[in-house]
Amino acid sequence: MAALTQDRNTPRKYVERFLAEDALLAATTTVFNGSLVAANANGELRPAADVAAITVLGVAPQKMVNSGGAAAKVTPKAKLMAGIFKFKTTGGSAITAADIGKNCFVLDDQTVVKTGGTTNAIVAGVVDSMDPDGDVWVKVNC
Repeated sequence: MAALTQDRNTPRKYVERFLAEDALLAATTTVFNGSLVAANANGELRPAADVAAITVLGVAPQKMVNSGGAAAKVTPKAKLMAGIFKFKTTGGSAITAADIGKNCFVLDDQTVVKTGGTTNAIVAGVVDSMDPDGDVWVKVNC
């Protein structure tokens, strides 16, 4: 899969919302509704990706845009969700039913895989279940 270029309607089973009140959105960054959200080494919000020094925080319930050249607060306040969400899995490192209960890893802001396909091994969450359509339900930050 490829990283998002627009908002995504991410199915969910359980959701708990929390505010990232003091969170800054990284410079020149767009986080799409329904995407996996991470914090970079400076604690700034950014789309989850298989890049070094980030930590997955949750899923975005709103689109957040910072077109400026410096990190900035999100207006209205940044909100994130923890819970069980449905994401894509793909390729030779696609998640299967044998992976239920194990950690899965970020490929991009809407795709999770087994460790074998990742470079930086950024944990997205724990595999909760598989969907008949081949997508995977992931416990994110709960």
